[in-house]
Amino acid sequence: METTSQPHQGNGLGALVFFYGTIKSNEPNHHWLRNVENGHARFLGKARTATEWPLVVATKYNIPHLLDCKGTGKFIAGELYEINDILLKKLDEIEGHPIFYERRLEQVEMTDCKISNNLGDNDSTIRTAWIYIFKNYTAEMLQFPLLEEYSSKDFKTMGNKVELLNSKIVKYSDLLLE
Repeated sequence: METTSQPHQGNGLGALVFFYGTIKSNEPNHHWLRNVENGHARFLGKARTATEWPLVVATKYNIPHLLDCKGTGKFIAGELYEINDILLKKLDEIEGHPIFYERRLEQVEMTDCKISNNLGDNDSTIRTAWIYIFKNYTAEMLQFPLLEEYSSKDFKTMGNKVELLNSKIVKYSDLLLE
């Protein structure tokens, strides 16, 4: 029988967070995880949501949104990290939690575990992790193409917008269409 692990506490880290967008490795905002001044993060492996969600790209900067419509869409591919409380607070600020995105505990399934036997029950591939979910979506957004996995490389029209994300944008609220 498969069990579900809860967010792990210990070794100064503790919070499990699932990233599906621009904070993943090789994406424009991954530097938030690499910069130790923001806190500490440890990559645990590739994962996917245990439930289907609608993942769409919906701003002028091609930012992915996981819409608050659980059970609709696709299983979303991403990365699972263990982070400390300092970084979790920084991510809440960046993601605009709780106003724009809401950080919520949801289940994810490990698909490529890089660090084995570090979360206790090594028989389980299911983990409970924080996920940032876009709660104030419009019905129109559900008509956008639904993605299984986000990659900024898939959006050739971004041009210098990736550079803008790296150099100037620090909070989700800075991305809103005016």
